[in-house]
Amino acid sequence: MVLRYNSNGSLDNTFGTNGKAITKFNAVPSIETVTSVGIQSDGKILAFGSTYNDGTILAFARYNTDGSLDNSFAGAGKDTIVIQGLTEPKVLKIQDDGKILLLAYVSGFDLMVIRLNSDGSLDNTFGIGGKVIVDPTANDDYPYDMVIQNDGKIVICGTASGAYDIFIIRLNTDGTLDTTFDTDGILTTDHENGNQDAFAIALQSDGKIVIGGRHFGFSEFFIVARYNTDGGLDVTFDSDGILTGSFGGDSECVDLIIQSNGKIVVAGHVGITGVGSLFAIARLNTNGSFDTSFDGDGVQTTSFSVDDDYGQALAKQPDGKFVLVGEAETIGGPYLNGMALARYNNSDDLGFNEIESNLIDLNMYPNPSNNSVTIKLDSWIENGEIEIYNVAGQKVAENARITNKMMQIETLKLSNGKYTVKVVSGGLTVASKELIVIH
Repeated sequence: MVLRYNSNGSLDNTFGTNGKAITKFNAVPSIETVTSVGIQSDGKILAFGSTYNDGTILAFARYNTDGSLDNSFAGAGKDTIVIQGLTEPKVLKIQDDGKILLLAYVSGFDLMVIRLNSDGSLDNTFGIGGKVIVDPTANDDYPYDMVIQNDGKIVICGTASGAYDIFIIRLNTDGTLDTTFDTDGILTTDHENGNQDAFAIALQSDGKIVIGGRHFGFSEFFIVARYNTDGGLDVTFDSDGILTGSFGGDSECVDLIIQSNGKIVVAGHVGITGVGSLFAIARLNTNGSFDTSFDGDGVQTTSFSVDDDYGQALAKQPDGKFVLVGEAETIGGPYLNGMALARYNNSDDLGFNEIESNLIDLNMYPNPSNNSVTIKLDSWIENGEIEIYNVAGQKVAENARITNKMMQIETLKLSNGKYTVKVVSGGLTVASKELIVIH
Protein backbone atom coordinates (compact mmCIF):
# COMPACT_ATOMS: atom_id res chain seq x y z
CA MET A 1 0.00 0.00 0.00
CA VAL A 2 1.21 3.48 -0.93
CA LEU A 3 -0.37 6.53 0.72
CA ARG A 4 -0.21 10.19 -0.25
CA TYR A 5 -0.80 13.03 2.19
CA ASN A 6 -1.68 16.68 1.65
CA SER A 7 0.66 19.31 3.06
CA ASN A 8 -1.64 19.72 6.10
CA GLY A 9 -1.30 16.04 7.04
CA SER A 10 -4.65 14.80 5.71
CA LEU A 11 -4.87 11.97 3.18
CA ASP A 12 -4.98 13.16 -0.45
CA ASN A 13 -8.29 11.82 -1.78
CA THR A 14 -7.22 12.47 -5.39
CA PHE A 15 -4.70 9.64 -5.05
CA GLY A 16 -5.83 6.02 -5.42
CA THR A 17 -8.88 5.33 -3.27
CA ASN A 18 -9.21 7.86 -0.45
CA GLY A 19 -5.47 8.57 -0.56
CA LYS A 20 -4.36 4.93 -0.74
CA ALA A 21 -3.08 2.87 -3.68
CA ILE A 22 -3.38 -0.84 -2.87
CA THR A 23 -1.86 -3.47 -5.16
CA LYS A 24 -2.09 -7.26 -4.82
CA PHE A 25 0.59 -9.49 -6.31
CA ASN A 26 -0.64 -12.84 -5.01
CA ALA A 27 -4.06 -14.27 -5.87
CA VAL A 28 -4.31 -16.00 -2.49
CA PRO A 29 -4.27 -14.16 0.85
CA SER A 30 -0.67 -13.37 1.77
CA ILE A 31 1.49 -10.83 3.55
CA GLU A 32 2.57 -8.11 1.12
CA THR A 33 4.68 -5.14 2.19
CA VAL A 34 6.25 -1.99 0.76
CA THR A 35 9.70 -1.17 2.14
CA SER A 36 10.83 1.68 -0.13
CA VAL A 37 9.42 4.20 -2.60
CA GLY A 38 10.89 6.67 -5.08
CA ILE A 39 9.46 9.51 -7.14
CA GLN A 40 10.54 9.90 -10.76
CA SER A 41 11.19 13.30 -12.31
CA ASP A 42 7.82 13.01 -14.12
CA GLY A 43 6.01 12.49 -10.80
CA LYS A 44 5.35 8.77 -11.22
CA ILE A 45 5.90 6.69 -8.08
CA LEU A 46 7.97 3.51 -7.80
CA ALA A 47 7.44 1.05 -4.93
CA PHE A 48 9.60 -1.90 -3.85
CA GLY A 49 8.62 -4.60 -1.41
CA SER A 50 7.67 -8.25 -1.18
CA THR A 51 4.91 -10.79 -1.42
CA TYR A 52 4.80 -14.27 0.08
CA ASN A 53 4.12 -17.53 -1.73
CA ASP A 54 5.96 -20.48 -0.11
CA GLY A 55 8.75 -17.97 0.49
CA THR A 56 9.39 -14.26 0.14
CA ILE A 57 9.36 -12.90 -3.40
CA LEU A 58 10.65 -9.45 -4.33
CA ALA A 59 7.95 -7.23 -5.85
CA PHE A 60 7.92 -3.81 -7.48
CA ALA A 61 5.36 -1.51 -9.11
CA ARG A 62 5.01 1.90 -10.74
CA TYR A 63 2.05 4.21 -10.21
CA ASN A 64 0.78 7.14 -12.21
CA THR A 65 0.41 10.41 -10.35
CA ASP A 66 -3.24 9.58 -9.58
CA GLY A 67 -2.31 6.27 -7.89
CA SER A 68 -3.32 3.96 -10.75
CA LEU A 69 -0.85 1.34 -11.96
CA ASP A 70 1.28 2.46 -14.91
CA ASN A 71 0.63 -0.25 -17.52
CA SER A 72 3.59 0.93 -19.61
CA PHE A 73 5.88 -0.43 -16.87
CA ALA A 74 6.79 -4.14 -16.58
CA GLY A 75 3.82 -5.14 -18.73
CA ALA A 76 1.06 -4.47 -16.20
CA GLY A 77 2.53 -1.86 -13.91
CA LYS A 78 3.98 -4.46 -11.54
CA ASP A 79 6.26 -7.50 -11.49
CA THR A 80 8.12 -9.88 -9.19
CA ILE A 81 11.63 -11.35 -8.99
CA VAL A 82 12.08 -14.81 -7.51
CA ILE A 83 15.45 -15.38 -5.80
CA GLN A 84 16.60 -18.69 -4.35
CA GLY A 85 16.68 -18.62 -0.53
CA LEU A 86 15.36 -16.18 2.03
CA THR A 87 15.07 -12.68 0.55
CA GLU A 88 14.30 -9.35 2.16
CA PRO A 89 13.72 -6.12 0.20
CA LYS A 90 15.59 -3.07 1.48
CA VAL A 91 15.86 0.05 -0.69
CA LEU A 92 14.88 1.44 -4.10
CA LYS A 93 16.87 4.24 -5.76
CA ILE A 94 16.42 5.94 -9.13
CA GLN A 95 19.45 6.81 -11.27
CA ASP A 96 19.68 10.07 -13.19
CA ASP A 97 19.15 8.13 -16.44
CA GLY A 98 15.87 6.67 -15.14
CA LYS A 99 17.19 3.19 -14.41
CA ILE A 100 16.12 1.68 -11.09
CA LEU A 101 18.30 0.06 -8.40
CA LEU A 102 16.88 -2.45 -5.92
CA LEU A 103 18.83 -3.54 -2.84
CA ALA A 104 17.94 -6.79 -1.08
CA TYR A 105 19.27 -9.23 1.50
CA VAL A 106 19.60 -12.77 0.19
CA SER A 107 20.48 -15.63 2.54
CA GLY A 108 23.65 -17.45 1.59
CA PHE A 109 24.82 -14.51 -0.54
CA ASP A 110 24.08 -11.64 1.88
CA LEU A 111 23.65 -8.75 -0.54
CA MET A 112 22.09 -8.38 -3.97
CA VAL A 113 21.71 -5.29 -6.15
CA ILE A 114 19.30 -5.49 -9.08
CA ARG A 115 19.13 -2.88 -11.83
CA LEU A 116 16.04 -2.41 -13.95
CA ASN A 117 15.65 -0.41 -17.12
CA SER A 118 13.13 2.41 -16.98
CA ASP A 119 10.50 0.11 -18.51
CA GLY A 120 10.85 -2.41 -15.66
CA SER A 121 12.94 -5.01 -17.51
CA LEU A 122 16.24 -6.31 -16.11
CA ASP A 123 19.29 -4.30 -17.25
CA ASN A 124 21.67 -6.87 -18.73
CA THR A 125 24.56 -4.35 -18.79
CA PHE A 126 24.70 -4.55 -14.98
CA GLY A 127 26.39 -7.54 -13.33
CA ILE A 128 25.04 -10.85 -14.65
CA GLY A 129 21.55 -10.54 -16.07
CA GLY A 130 20.95 -7.29 -14.20
CA LYS A 131 21.98 -8.71 -10.79
CA VAL A 132 25.09 -8.28 -8.64
CA ILE A 133 25.85 -10.43 -5.59
CA VAL A 134 28.38 -9.32 -2.96
CA ASP A 135 29.44 -11.12 0.22
CA PRO A 136 31.22 -8.40 2.24
CA THR A 137 32.57 -10.71 4.99
CA ALA A 138 32.75 -14.41 5.82
CA ASN A 139 29.75 -14.09 8.17
CA ASP A 140 26.14 -13.17 7.55
CA ASP A 141 25.90 -9.56 6.39
CA TYR A 142 22.77 -7.43 6.26
CA PRO A 143 22.54 -4.47 3.87
CA TYR A 144 20.35 -1.56 4.96
CA ASP A 145 20.80 1.48 2.71
CA MET A 146 22.20 2.61 -0.62
CA VAL A 147 23.10 5.90 -2.29
CA ILE A 148 24.22 6.87 -5.80
CA GLN A 149 27.19 9.20 -6.29
CA ASN A 150 27.19 11.97 -8.91
CA ASP A 151 29.51 9.81 -11.03
CA GLY A 152 27.00 6.94 -10.92
CA LYS A 153 28.95 4.72 -8.52
CA ILE A 154 26.82 2.91 -5.93
CA VAL A 155 27.61 2.99 -2.19
CA ILE A 156 25.93 0.53 0.19
CA CYS A 157 26.09 0.25 3.97
CA GLY A 158 25.06 -2.44 6.40
CA THR A 159 26.06 -4.72 9.25
CA ALA A 160 28.56 -7.57 9.28
CA SER A 161 26.63 -9.55 11.85
CA GLY A 162 29.35 -12.00 12.89
CA ALA A 163 31.31 -9.22 14.59
CA TYR A 164 28.56 -6.57 14.34
CA ASP A 165 30.81 -4.19 12.46
CA ILE A 166 29.86 -1.51 9.95
CA PHE A 167 30.45 -2.43 6.32
CA ILE A 168 30.49 -0.16 3.29
CA ILE A 169 30.93 -1.30 -0.30
CA ARG A 170 31.27 0.77 -3.45
CA LEU A 171 30.35 -0.53 -6.89
CA ASN A 172 31.26 0.84 -10.28
CA THR A 173 28.42 1.67 -12.67
CA ASP A 174 28.63 -1.81 -14.23
CA GLY A 175 28.29 -3.52 -10.83
CA THR A 176 31.94 -4.49 -10.30
CA LEU A 177 33.65 -3.63 -7.01
CA ASP A 178 35.42 -0.25 -7.05
CA THR A 179 38.99 -1.05 -6.01
CA THR A 180 39.82 2.65 -5.53
CA PHE A 181 37.71 2.43 -2.37
CA ASP A 182 39.68 0.87 0.52
CA THR A 183 41.75 -1.06 -2.09
CA ASP A 184 39.13 -3.78 -2.71
CA GLY A 185 35.79 -1.94 -2.72
CA ILE A 186 34.79 -3.30 0.71
CA LEU A 187 35.36 -1.53 4.04
CA THR A 188 34.56 -2.68 7.59
CA THR A 189 34.74 -0.59 10.77
CA ASP A 190 34.72 -1.69 14.42
CA HIS A 191 34.24 1.13 16.92
CA GLU A 192 35.63 0.68 20.44
CA ASN A 193 35.43 -3.14 20.14
CA GLY A 194 31.64 -2.86 20.36
CA ASN A 195 28.59 -3.85 18.35
CA GLN A 196 27.42 -1.57 15.54
CA ASP A 197 24.64 -1.45 12.98
CA ALA A 198 24.77 0.86 9.94
CA PHE A 199 21.19 1.69 8.95
CA ALA A 200 21.51 4.84 6.82
CA ILE A 201 23.90 6.44 4.35
CA ALA A 202 24.17 9.90 2.78
CA LEU A 203 26.70 11.82 0.68
CA GLN A 204 28.06 15.28 1.33
CA SER A 205 28.51 17.69 -1.58
CA ASP A 206 32.29 17.08 -1.36
CA GLY A 207 31.76 13.33 -1.81
CA LYS A 208 32.40 12.32 1.80
CA ILE A 209 30.24 9.45 3.04
CA VAL A 210 28.15 9.74 6.20
CA ILE A 211 26.76 6.66 7.96
CA GLY A 212 24.06 6.57 10.66
CA GLY A 213 23.21 3.66 12.94
CA ARG A 214 23.60 2.42 16.49
CA HIS A 215 26.24 1.21 18.95
CA PHE A 216 24.79 -1.30 21.37
CA GLY A 217 25.62 -3.48 24.35
CA PHE A 218 24.32 -2.82 27.85
CA SER A 219 23.00 0.49 26.48
CA GLU A 220 22.25 1.80 22.99
CA PHE A 221 23.63 4.98 21.42
CA PHE A 222 23.19 6.35 17.95
CA ILE A 223 26.34 6.62 15.88
CA VAL A 224 27.28 8.87 12.98
CA ALA A 225 30.49 8.12 11.07
CA ARG A 226 32.06 10.18 8.30
CA TYR A 227 34.44 8.75 5.71
CA ASN A 228 36.67 10.38 3.12
CA THR A 229 36.05 9.48 -0.51
CA ASP A 230 38.77 6.77 -0.42
CA GLY A 231 37.17 5.01 2.58
CA GLY A 232 39.36 6.39 5.36
CA LEU A 233 37.65 7.81 8.46
CA ASP A 234 37.48 11.62 8.46
CA VAL A 235 39.19 12.60 11.72
CA THR A 236 37.95 16.20 11.43
CA PHE A 237 34.56 14.79 12.50
CA ASP A 238 34.34 14.26 16.28
CA SER A 239 38.17 13.82 16.39
CA ASP A 240 38.16 10.17 15.23
CA GLY A 241 35.50 10.14 12.50
CA ILE A 242 32.78 8.49 14.59
CA LEU A 243 30.30 10.18 16.94
CA THR A 244 28.52 8.17 19.65
CA GLY A 245 25.47 10.18 20.74
CA SER A 246 22.16 9.99 22.56
CA PHE A 247 18.64 11.32 22.07
CA GLY A 248 18.16 11.03 25.85
CA GLY A 249 17.93 7.24 26.36
CA ASP A 250 18.60 4.07 24.35
CA SER A 251 19.00 5.64 20.91
CA GLU A 252 18.98 4.50 17.30
CA CYS A 253 19.58 6.54 14.15
CA VAL A 254 17.67 4.93 11.29
CA ASP A 255 17.87 7.75 8.74
CA LEU A 256 19.79 10.96 8.10
CA ILE A 257 19.87 13.94 5.77
CA ILE A 258 22.71 16.37 5.09
CA GLN A 259 21.61 19.98 4.78
CA SER A 260 23.08 22.20 2.06
CA ASN A 261 25.09 24.03 4.75
CA GLY A 262 26.71 20.74 5.75
CA LYS A 263 24.84 20.17 9.01
CA ILE A 264 23.62 16.62 9.57
CA VAL A 265 20.06 15.81 10.65
CA VAL A 266 19.72 12.35 12.22
CA ALA A 267 16.41 10.68 13.05
CA GLY A 268 15.08 7.52 14.62
CA HIS A 269 13.78 6.68 18.07
CA VAL A 270 14.76 6.73 21.73
CA GLY A 271 13.71 4.41 24.56
CA ILE A 272 13.25 6.15 27.91
CA THR A 273 12.68 4.18 31.11
CA GLY A 274 9.13 4.67 32.37
CA VAL A 275 8.08 6.46 29.19
CA GLY A 276 8.59 4.05 26.30
CA SER A 277 9.92 4.65 22.80
CA LEU A 278 9.56 8.06 21.13
CA PHE A 279 10.27 9.61 17.75
CA ALA A 280 13.64 11.40 17.91
CA ILE A 281 15.42 13.87 15.65
CA ALA A 282 18.67 15.79 16.20
CA ARG A 283 20.90 18.15 14.25
CA LEU A 284 24.69 18.07 14.28
CA ASN A 285 27.17 20.71 13.27
CA THR A 286 29.68 19.87 10.54
CA ASN A 287 32.30 18.86 13.15
CA GLY A 288 29.96 16.36 14.84
CA SER A 289 28.90 18.48 17.82
CA PHE A 290 25.19 18.94 18.64
CA ASP A 291 23.66 22.06 17.07
CA THR A 292 22.05 23.82 20.04
CA SER A 293 20.16 26.21 17.73
CA PHE A 294 17.90 23.22 17.01
CA ASP A 295 15.30 23.03 19.82
CA GLY A 296 17.78 24.42 22.37
CA ASP A 297 19.91 21.31 22.84
CA GLY A 298 20.05 19.85 19.34
CA VAL A 299 17.45 17.13 20.08
CA GLN A 300 13.66 16.90 19.73
CA THR A 301 11.45 13.94 20.74
CA THR A 302 7.79 13.29 19.89
CA SER A 303 5.21 10.94 21.40
CA PHE A 304 2.04 9.74 19.63
CA SER A 305 0.67 7.00 21.90
CA VAL A 306 0.75 5.68 25.44
CA ASP A 307 3.01 2.86 24.31
CA ASP A 308 5.91 2.83 21.81
CA ASP A 309 6.57 4.98 18.74
CA TYR A 310 9.34 4.27 16.24
CA GLY A 311 10.63 6.79 13.71
CA GLN A 312 11.74 4.94 10.57
CA ALA A 313 12.33 7.33 7.65
CA LEU A 314 13.17 11.02 7.25
CA ALA A 315 12.45 13.36 4.34
CA LYS A 316 12.98 17.07 3.68
CA GLN A 317 10.31 19.22 2.04
CA PRO A 318 11.20 21.90 -0.54
CA ASP A 319 10.56 24.55 2.17
CA GLY A 320 13.24 22.95 4.37
CA LYS A 321 10.89 21.37 6.91
CA PHE A 322 11.57 17.76 7.94
CA VAL A 323 9.02 14.95 7.98
CA LEU A 324 9.66 11.86 10.12
CA VAL A 325 7.45 8.85 9.44
CA GLY A 326 7.16 5.62 11.40
CA GLU A 327 4.74 3.63 13.50
CA ALA A 328 2.82 4.15 16.73
CA GLU A 329 1.98 1.07 18.78
CA THR A 330 -0.91 0.59 21.18
CA ILE A 331 -0.43 -2.61 23.18
CA GLY A 332 -2.41 -1.89 26.34
CA GLY A 333 -5.64 -3.27 24.82
CA PRO A 334 -5.95 -4.86 21.38
CA TYR A 335 -2.55 -4.73 19.71
CA LEU A 336 -2.66 -2.04 17.06
CA ASN A 337 -0.01 -0.50 14.82
CA GLY A 338 -0.66 2.81 13.14
CA MET A 339 1.30 4.96 10.71
CA ALA A 340 2.61 8.11 12.35
CA LEU A 341 4.07 11.28 10.83
CA ALA A 342 5.63 14.33 12.45
CA ARG A 343 6.77 17.53 10.73
CA TYR A 344 9.47 19.75 12.18
CA ASN A 345 10.25 23.38 11.39
CA ASN A 346 13.71 24.21 10.08
CA SER A 347 15.08 27.68 9.33
CA ASP A 348 18.77 26.79 9.26
CA ASP A 349 19.51 25.50 5.77
CA LEU A 350 21.30 28.56 4.39
CA GLY A 351 23.93 27.05 2.14
CA PHE A 352 27.70 27.05 2.08
CA ASN A 353 28.35 30.71 1.34
CA GLU A 354 26.70 34.10 1.44
CA ILE A 355 24.99 33.82 -1.94
CA GLU A 356 23.22 30.52 -1.22
CA SER A 357 19.80 30.22 0.38
CA ASN A 358 18.85 26.62 -0.21
CA LEU A 359 15.52 25.07 0.74
CA ILE A 360 16.31 22.17 -1.58
CA ASP A 361 19.64 20.66 -2.58
CA LEU A 362 21.07 22.11 -5.80
CA ASN A 363 24.09 20.50 -7.46
CA MET A 364 25.85 21.73 -10.60
CA TYR A 365 28.57 20.15 -12.69
CA PRO A 366 30.97 20.80 -14.21
CA ASN A 367 31.68 23.93 -12.15
CA PRO A 368 33.64 25.85 -13.48
CA SER A 369 31.64 25.47 -16.69
CA ASN A 370 32.59 25.99 -20.32
CA ASN A 371 29.74 25.48 -22.81
CA SER A 372 27.04 24.04 -20.54
CA VAL A 373 26.29 23.04 -16.97
CA THR A 374 24.12 20.19 -15.65
CA ILE A 375 21.76 21.22 -12.86
CA LYS A 376 20.52 18.51 -10.50
CA LEU A 377 17.80 19.07 -7.90
CA ASP A 378 16.90 16.67 -5.08
CA SER A 379 13.19 17.64 -5.13
CA TRP A 380 10.53 18.21 -7.77
CA ILE A 381 9.67 21.93 -7.96
CA GLU A 382 6.21 22.75 -9.25
CA ASN A 383 6.17 25.83 -11.54
CA GLY A 384 9.90 26.29 -10.93
CA GLU A 385 12.30 28.22 -13.17
CA ILE A 386 16.10 28.53 -13.47
CA GLU A 387 17.51 32.07 -13.45
CA ILE A 388 21.15 33.20 -13.79
CA TYR A 389 22.44 36.54 -12.43
CA ASN A 390 25.78 38.30 -12.86
CA VAL A 391 27.78 39.90 -10.03
CA ALA A 392 25.90 43.19 -10.56
CA GLY A 393 22.60 41.45 -9.78
CA GLN A 394 21.36 41.61 -13.37
CA LYS A 395 19.45 38.66 -14.78
CA VAL A 396 21.46 37.43 -17.75
CA ALA A 397 19.62 34.18 -18.54
CA GLU A 398 16.54 32.26 -17.60
CA ASN A 399 15.24 28.84 -18.50
CA ALA A 400 11.73 27.70 -19.24
CA ARG A 401 9.76 25.77 -16.64
CA ILE A 402 11.66 23.08 -14.79
CA THR A 403 10.52 19.80 -16.31
CA ASN A 404 12.97 17.37 -14.69
CA LYS A 405 15.07 17.13 -11.56
CA MET A 406 18.12 17.18 -13.86
CA MET A 407 18.51 19.73 -16.66
CA GLN A 408 21.31 21.03 -18.88
CA ILE A 409 21.74 24.82 -19.22
CA GLU A 410 23.82 26.41 -21.97
CA THR A 411 26.57 28.79 -20.74
CA LEU A 412 28.34 29.29 -24.08
CA LYS A 413 27.01 32.86 -24.47
CA LEU A 414 28.00 33.94 -20.95
CA SER A 415 31.24 35.85 -20.47
CA ASN A 416 33.96 34.51 -18.20
CA GLY A 417 33.22 35.27 -14.57
CA LYS A 418 31.09 34.49 -11.53
CA TYR A 419 27.31 34.06 -11.64
CA THR A 420 24.51 33.08 -9.31
CA VAL A 421 22.16 30.32 -10.44
CA LYS A 422 18.76 30.53 -8.74
CA VAL A 423 15.85 28.10 -8.62
CA VAL A 424 12.70 30.20 -8.31
CA SER A 425 9.14 29.04 -7.55
CA GLY A 426 6.17 31.34 -6.92
CA GLY A 427 8.45 34.34 -6.57
CA LEU A 428 10.54 32.60 -3.88
CA THR A 429 14.18 31.60 -4.38
CA VAL A 430 14.28 28.03 -3.08
CA ALA A 431 17.90 27.34 -4.01
CA SER A 432 20.93 29.23 -5.30
CA LYS A 433 24.57 28.50 -5.90
CA GLU A 434 27.64 30.19 -7.36
CA LEU A 435 28.60 29.26 -10.93
CA ILE A 436 31.96 30.06 -12.51
CA VAL A 437 32.18 30.27 -16.31
CA ILE A 438 35.57 29.85 -18.01
CA HIS A 439 35.82 29.44 -21.80
